[in-house]
Amino acid sequence: MDLQPHGDAGFRYLWQSYYGLAELLHAAQVARKAQLPTAAPGKLYQGLPVAALPAQLPLVLGDAFATFPTYRAAHALSVGDAPLDRERLTQLLYYTYGVCRHDVGTQVEWPIHRVVPSARCRFPVELYLWLPEAGAAPGGFYHYDGLHHQLVRLRDGDHTAVLSRGLAHSLQGCTGALLIATMFNKTASYYFDFAYRLCTQEAGVVVGNSLLVAGALGIVARVCYDFLDAPINRLLGLDGVEEAVLAVVTLHREPDAGARPIPCAADALCAEIAPISPAVQGYVPLDRERCAQFLTLDRLARLEHTAALPRQVAGSRPAPSAPPTISFGLPPMLPHDLAAALHTRSSGDAFFQPQAVPTTRDQALELVRYVLEPVDDDIGGTFSGLRLFAVLNSVADVPPGVYELESAAAGLRLVRNGQFAEALRRAQPMMRCDTATMVCYIVGEYAPLTAALGERAYRVLQMQAGLIAERLCVLSAVFGMVARCSDSYSLDSVLSMLGLSESTWLPLIQVAIGHEIPGCGGAERYRLLIRF
Repeated sequence: MDLQPHGDAGFRYLWQSYYGLAELLHAAQVARKAQLPTAAPGKLYQGLPVAALPAQLPLVLGDAFATFPTYRAAHALSVGDAPLDRERLTQLLYYTYGVCRHDVGTQVEWPIHRVVPSARCRFPVELYLWLPEAGAAPGGFYHYDGLHHQLVRLRDGDHTAVLSRGLAHSLQGCTGALLIATMFNKTASYYFDFAYRLCTQEAGVVVGNSLLVAGALGIVARVCYDFLDAPINRLLGLDGVEEAVLAVVTLHREPDAGARPIPCAADALCAEIAPISPAVQGYVPLDRERCAQFLTLDRLARLEHTAALPRQVAGSRPAPSAPPTISFGLPPMLPHDLAAALHTRSSGDAFFQPQAVPTTRDQALELVRYVLEPVDDDIGGTFSGLRLFAVLNSVADVPPGVYELESAAAGLRLVRNGQFAEALRRAQPMMRCDTATMVCYIVGEYAPLTAALGERAYRVLQMQAGLIAERLCVLSAVFGMVARCSDSYSLDSVLSMLGLSESTWLPLIQVAIGHEIPGCGGAERYRLLIRF
């Protein structure tokens, strides 16, 4: 694979975070010996008005597959008919990023869990909310305090026009918006310069989960990757360095058809926004010297003017070389509720050792078929620069081998047949991927994305990979399995296994899926579910 570090910061960091992974992790290990105190598990504001959310949430949310267009079309399901009232808003916030489990026991290293996976439970994402004046609560900007399941009011008033110009996106008919931000130090205090890869993936995980929840609730959601960073951060009182907004998910009752706002510059829009500096408890500053590489990339990724928006990403997936080996039929109407899946979703025990038992053919196919389904976003809506490869180990009535997903309407194409247990052990010696039901690799091509998005391409590529990974994690839980995301695989081994060694495609993240051994770790760890 001819992927050498180019002159721009995005290519350099891409090369370093994949081909130089061992060096980055070693540098982080050395830096941890002299690290600053670790940040608190959640962001806590001081001296601001608090709005309590309903303490009782329904244990039934809606169809776990409702967000996928192919599934909706097959069953005549619709979204957009549900208002964002106080009850649905509460469900949307909690099931997008709420605290769902507390582990106790003698061997528990990471006790607090949310509904989404996170590297070492660092949970760098902070979830914010914008509501118009006629919304489910007084208009303004809020922080979702997941640790206490409440809203903290940051800024009053109607800011629809300013937000719309910052997003370069009409908010006509918009009922609210989720702003997904990242406190880099939550992850960087352990991983340092490697943290940007993890933080951007986790932002995508939360974006993906918000789309699943919105779909189950009947809410139309649109993802904004391209926006003016400085004014959006200023609206929330964020400095854009220690913490920054990486994506915005706007919420609607029907698809937006409003005209785009007049283009504007970031500095001009910032001048219209009064600064706020709310006090935060337990804040720990980022070690900017040891994180200089990713901070440089993040700074260069910021947009200064909306004149060039929207920026559409051209398709780059190769055309199928042969018909699907396994064709998908009509999507079955499955009675699987999303709330149950989110509560049972797990990354498995500390040492991922799934039992080698086969899953059914129908479950395996329904698990992977939707993960590349398009979303409504501002860069084209399709995952044109991403592919999904699945190494099937033990699926009943399906020959083992490496398969590639063509589409939710088409099927899986066999790339290489045979057992790949030894190759999986070489690729990830710290996990028992050889006994997993399947191991999925989200594969991306960077060049077409950077041609459209410039230095913002790395951020968007990793967020899209995280979005797809979250779909795999949640749908694994639907079928009673656990899913472990990992970034520490051997790149060359995976490229060889997938037959991509001579290509420009790069495995971005690995998701191993399997059946957890009953009682694994039970003597040292007790999982206590938290349900409001």
